[in-house]
Amino acid sequence: MSTTTVRSIERALKILQAFTSEEPELTLSELGRRLDLSLSTMHRLLATLQVHGFVEQNENTGKYRLGLALFELGSLVQQNMDLRQLSQVPLRRLARQTRETAYLCVLDKNEALCVDRVEGQHQVRVLALDVGGRLPLNCGAAPRVLLAFLPDEVIDDLLDDGSLVRVAPASLFHPDEIWDDVKLTRERDYTFSVEDVIEGVAAIGAPIRDHTGEVVGALSIAGMLPHFEESRLPPLIEAVQEEARAISTSLGWTEPIRTPGQVGSRNHSKED
Repeated sequence: MSTTTVRSIERALKILQAFTSEEPELTLSELGRRLDLSLSTMHRLLATLQVHGFVEQNENTGKYRLGLALFELGSLVQQNMDLRQLSQVPLRRLARQTRETAYLCVLDKNEALCVDRVEGQHQVRVLALDVGGRLPLNCGAAPRVLLAFLPDEVIDDLLDDGSLVRVAPASLFHPDEIWDDVKLTRERDYTFSVEDVIEGVAAIGAPIRDHTGEVVGALSIAGMLPHFEESRLPPLIEAVQEEARAISTSLGWTEPIRTPGQVGSRNHSKED
């Protein structure tokens, strides 16, 4: 069964790779000859790819071409690559200035994905946030920033479907405390987390916005809790926010002029 599944995926991928800039459209027969597959097999594979938007058929010629689903996936990959590239200097600068480990995270499905990190002088190992590591959105500074700026209805869905789980005794878990944190993060434009991923470790995170103002990532630092004592917090928070703003500006974001009444305007209101 697994062999058949892998063979089908391999055939589907070869179909997608058959299209080139010189030949953006191909007929069923042309694809069948190139992949040495029967027309009935080609038709089944193409029909499946077409349902999911990976190929589409020209109504006038009957030829097949690549679909918009690939463009959307490519745009997502390009966005993350651009974000990581644009974040490299601010990430290193943040780690050097604060002496703590700096992280860049993005939203991937219902989790926070670490796409880059730079070790600080005060190294701390948060294995869940090695590059490629993941955390639920209610645990850790960067994940909680990503959660806070999701639409309210999406947060409701995450609370309902069990995506927000506890990874440490201090992890936010109950809906009321998660909504309180969402509200506070939106008001302050940063998150301060304490021991909600690993005991003895604290972190500060701030949002990264694109040219539309949408939050597309989060920058954070993490270190041992004594390094985040109250007297040291203001400059650390400012450093994280400043570098997050620098990345946002490079993505085309312009900081709006806020009035007091606009702060926290996206707060969630729920009946007790």
